[in-house]
Amino acid sequence: MNKPIIKISNLDFGYTKDKPILSDLNLEIQKGSYNVILGKNGSGKSTLAKLLLGLIEKDKGDIIVDGLELNEKNVYEIRNKIGIVFQNPDNQFIGATVADDIAFGLENHLVESEKMQAIIDDFSKKVNMYKYLDHEPSHLSGGQKQRVAIAGVLAMNPKIIIFDEATSMLDPRGKKEINELILETRKLVKDITILSITHDVEEAMNADNIIIINDGKVVDIDSPINIFKDSKRMQELDLDVPFEFKLINGLKDAGLKIKSNNLEQLGDELCR
Repeated sequence: MNKPIIKISNLDFGYTKDKPILSDLNLEIQKGSYNVILGKNGSGKSTLAKLLLGLIEKDKGDIIVDGLELNEKNVYEIRNKIGIVFQNPDNQFIGATVADDIAFGLENHLVESEKMQAIIDDFSKKVNMYKYLDHEPSHLSGGQKQRVAIAGVLAMNPKIIIFDEATSMLDPRGKKEINELILETRKLVKDITILSITHDVEEAMNADNIIIINDGKVVDIDSPINIFKDSKRMQELDLDVPFEFKLINGLKDAGLKIKSNNLEQLGDELCR
């Protein structure tokens, strides 16, 4: 089995000593996988993202990213391997135009100016924002702003992308577009590893793995089907389940014998 691209061992962190946020957290993320982190508010999801980027310092434990231990010596090299898309797209914009904003990260990575325009053109096309390169970011919709943010991250060629509640401020249409783009990202960049912190259970259905954090610990890692079919446990954790699983579990509770765990198979069973 390949070495995980992220390995966290016995991680402790608290903003104050008497109130730990993460406690003895252990987690492995495989290269090229799409992982969704679920947990109720205050469970430590976004804190974990900050720790991975070295924005805050752990109290105890080890964090290994792409073979490098996260410490003072390696923190900047590790940050070059990780891109992050935040909750509020307005807080991410630096440039006066879309092109300027994508260029900002490239300039920080000392990309030669004669190569920069081709990279900007390439990644703006991949996220369907090429025709907006001369537009001011403030004139874009929320979904378009997040597309630009994703283009800027992809242009820096990271090995890992963290989406930190990236769709939570979008309307349903924008949310759907960004969820589709997250899936498309896996095709655009070979072996990209995705870590998405979200409350959107519909997005979670697309992941390879769902990681549930509760009371500062990883309490489960499994496929979406295996996680969501146990609706009672999800309720105990104050987490929602997708509509199709609510329907399946409701029919089971009503006495129908349902064998399937996805909506397509469920339709076939109901017809029979």
